[in-house]
Amino acid sequence: MLTGDVFVKEGLITDDQLQVAIAKQLELGGTESITRVMVDMGIITEKDRVRVMGKVWGIPFADLAELESTPEALNLVTAQIAKRFKCLPLVVHQDKLIVAMANPLDVFVIDELRMNTGCEIEPVISVESDILAKVSEHYKIETNVNEALAGVISDFSGEMELLATSDDEEISADQLKAMGEDAPIIRLANLIVNQAVADGASDIH
Repeated sequence: MLTGDVFVKEGLITDDQLQVAIAKQLELGGTESITRVMVDMGIITEKDRVRVMGKVWGIPFADLAELESTPEALNLVTAQIAKRFKCLPLVVHQDKLIVAMANPLDVFVIDELRMNTGCEIEPVISVESDILAKVSEHYKIETNVNEALAGVISDFSGEMELLATSDDEEISADQLKAMGEDAPIIRLANLIVNQAVADGASDIH
């Protein structure tokens, strides 16, 4: 467990600040870790907490505000896996996939990533909120398309039910045209095109 003394040794807090944090921790019933109490009190930042944690564990800290993932790395991990495991693939280096993780000691996640990517995994530690923000940023097209696909399936099923219950009724040409123009697959195609344009894609095939 990470103790407050480590932050004193790192020069991030004073002994007096640590004692104040310990008193607050006791006041809260000891349910919160001392590092979480210090973050909540504003004595240290979340970035400080995670960076020192990585140093104690011997795991490099990656500041995602200063790093960008490569397309090659992103293509190895799906949005679903990245969100589920709170991880962000950064780069492939010497046949290893370097991955930013909120908990780089989670061997289960590392094994899952290894099996899903076929790469050896080299974890680095990053702030969880930064990981999730980057995942949302980098995987927004995949996420939007997946959501749209779910809508396509739902809407298509609804339209099939409508047609099935209309055996004894005539559907006008105008109604069919309107259904075609608003068809789920058309909306999905429009979403992909609009997203590509927004992202500055030069060629849309």
